[in-house]
Amino acid sequence: MVGTLLVGIYIFFCLTKDKYWILNSFIILFPCHITIKQLLLHYFDNIGLFTIWYDVALLLLLVKTLIGKHEKKLNGLLYVAILFIFITYYFLTYLFEGQLDAEAISTFRIYFHCIILYIIGSIIIIDEKHLGGIYKSFINTCLLLTITGLIIYLLFQSNWHYLMDHYIINDYGLETYITSSFLIMGVERMFGLLPGPNQFGVLIALFMIILFFIKIQKYKVKKSILLISLILSIVCIVLSFSRAGWGIFIISLFMYNWVNHNYMKLLKFVVAFLFFLSILLILMNYFYPNYFEIIISSIDGSEASVSVRGDNITYISKYILNEPLGHGLGSGILENGTPIAESSLMILLYEIGIIGGFYYEFLILLLGIIILRINTSYSKYVFAIIIATIIISIFSMNVFQYPYVYYLWLIIGLSLNKSVIVLTKKYATT
Repeated sequence: MVGTLLVGIYIFFCLTKDKYWILNSFIILFPCHITIKQLLLHYFDNIGLFTIWYDVALLLLLVKTLIGKHEKKLNGLLYVAILFIFITYYFLTYLFEGQLDAEAISTFRIYFHCIILYIIGSIIIIDEKHLGGIYKSFINTCLLLTITGLIIYLLFQSNWHYLMDHYIINDYGLETYITSSFLIMGVERMFGLLPGPNQFGVLIALFMIILFFIKIQKYKVKKSILLISLILSIVCIVLSFSRAGWGIFIISLFMYNWVNHNYMKLLKFVVAFLFFLSILLILMNYFYPNYFEIIISSIDGSEASVSVRGDNITYISKYILNEPLGHGLGSGILENGTPIAESSLMILLYEIGIIGGFYYEFLILLLGIIILRINTSYSKYVFAIIIATIIISIFSMNVFQYPYVYYLWLIIGLSLNKSVIVLTKKYATT
């Protein structure tokens, strides 16, 4: 009842407010979806219609964008249409060859939502006021996630695990985590309002890159807030021990400076990063030796989850080759909720086949190349994020799942938006 009431109130605001309010509210609220859902289950034992809030939000946002003034040309719509045909085909294949279940519908829903976000981002007209609103929404969301993440981690992470139903009773009658990813070498990992530390880490990394872009713009944003957001993000991404998050951040900044021909900045970045990492490791080795050991083990690959990942990919590859057309959407998640592989690429190939999986990766790369040719600071940052995402998708399952992939397709759409291109050029630093 309470969940349904919350959805009703939100829909009321979506109907009465403009499309920009819906977009900004989505940016802020979406990472909190699982947490709010779990809180409703814990305190009211029922979520009602709560889970449809963002379906309704995206649909209303799309309708309001289409019926109002918007950009006439949608860059890359053809590629998204082809993608939709691919996904629909494999979804129907799953209906006939497999059993329709919640995972199939949930996976299809993700692809469908991402297409909607891409279309919205590509055609919605953004002026200076609305651009500032989007900037502030990303900054505020980053602050929300990092501050709550630190509070939970430092004060009541164990109780938060209970609240989020992260504990189960195993076959031996002992209480254990639903997934081993909450711990690394016996140490708790930060996850905040997200379902797990890896989802938290990759999203924070994406937000950090967005903050770096905002920082180089001439658009008036409080530098102190930006600096605080970046510092908090660095602390949180370290405590999440998300190697995928670290990879996205490092690769994105590296690629941005590379395509921007900032070779001196690139060299300075590498030196500064190594210096910062050295200082951090020295401090951790002195004050928190357990954390120091985890970071070193993660970097050299000796940590257990890193060392077995290659074997896991090799094992799943056999099943992919045996069924090259795919096993159906959602089949990459087992009945107990665990993925068949810690790799977005492997899950893609397993679910929608070799052709569908590589097409999806190629589609994102192709859009990245189109975006790079726009030749703005924003387009170069987005291209860098795309390259980082493609690389990390080989080693992490989180970049093509909730919530990272939603923001990825939104910023891809915005980078192809004519009005955004004009504004980002206007506020570009010289």
